[in-house]
Amino acid sequence: MVSTQIPGGLGMGSLIRFSVIVGTALAIAGCGLFDAVFATPASCGNDVAAFHRTGTVTCGRITWKLHPRDAQRLGKEAFAYFQKYDAMYEAIRDITGNEPAKPVRILEQCPKDAPFWEDCPNGRLDLYNPMFVRHVNPATQPLLEGLYKATPWIPTWTVYHPEYVTIYVGREFFESVLPRLASDPRHPMYTSLGHEFGHVFGPSNTDPYPYFWDPSFVESFASLWGVDLYVIRQELLGLEQHYWHDGYCRALHGFKNWNCPDVFTFEEFAHPRAYNFIQEYKKANPTGRKVHPYTAELLIHLYRQWYDEGRGKEYFQGLRAVLRYYHQEFRAPRHWKYATDDRTISEKVSLFVYLLSVHTKTDLVDQFTEWGYQFSPAVQTHFMATRREGYKHEVITRYVAMLAPDR
Repeated sequence: MVSTQIPGGLGMGSLIRFSVIVGTALAIAGCGLFDAVFATPASCGNDVAAFHRTGTVTCGRITWKLHPRDAQRLGKEAFAYFQKYDAMYEAIRDITGNEPAKPVRILEQCPKDAPFWEDCPNGRLDLYNPMFVRHVNPATQPLLEGLYKATPWIPTWTVYHPEYVTIYVGREFFESVLPRLASDPRHPMYTSLGHEFGHVFGPSNTDPYPYFWDPSFVESFASLWGVDLYVIRQELLGLEQHYWHDGYCRALHGFKNWNCPDVFTFEEFAHPRAYNFIQEYKKANPTGRKVHPYTAELLIHLYRQWYDEGRGKEYFQGLRAVLRYYHQEFRAPRHWKYATDDRTISEKVSLFVYLLSVHTKTDLVDQFTEWGYQFSPAVQTHFMATRREGYKHEVITRYVAMLAPDR
């Protein structure tokens, strides 16, 4: 989401486990599951005293800036916990084939309605959302940018920093949740932060990717690659991981605060949510554009079908290849950017169905038709022709040009 609403050293045993993980990851990398394997965890340094004094520490490509009072709640074990989010950054970079132009900063702020006398060294949230990423500056940001350039030493302007993409996070997380997660030896990942990383690597509400055919994708696709595909990737790599999801946990137990105690494994987190979703989807029975907001969840549902058939890795590789193609190769026709007419939307859906079929080497036309999507009947013909020609890159490029024409 652009705003979230849901939503030390290695001992011998750790070193052995780490070697096994790296060996497994290298073997899977050889099969094309992902491009980069990082054998050295991101360093946070060792200066815990400076972190307690300033509230700031940089771990790899991520800078954490807390209120010093909340930094002092954390010991050195927090550095190992912070390192996991640099690993998440690398994983999402691999999944999407994209990387933000600036390093990421996670900034603690007071709530929007905090009284004026409250100590807020990093300012107040300007939204009521507890966590969000801002791609495009609000109306006041040009003024802040000018002030920052003229008077960068004034602490008031630390809420804006031209060198970072910032994830703004409310104080309650740092007071109530982070100390518990960082001190837990399982180091559960906070999935809402994963969602915000999805925004860091993806579109904003004001500048959606031209190939996404529905505005809801800005939020749902942030969760797709920042949470779901990340979770799946860890599972396929055999990396043991636990997760903490505030909204899901509260929904299970009826909690109304941040103190929900449960952490979840892959099975516990993924499958109950999947079952509930598909039941709701069947009841709604959407078609045409009404099906579009369900797209990300349906793609994950399809993964689970393939996983049960022993083909989960192949599907993940295919969907990853599609996302990387959009980020790295595809040049959308100019008329796609803001068009909402039926013809253009059909072109966008058609291209996606074709690409996912090609990269999974499976005709998915009937599946998307069954789900209620509307797209060109030529997709199936193009896919069959591509398969006959051995899925050659130049053949795929030719049919992409036919499905996404300039006009």
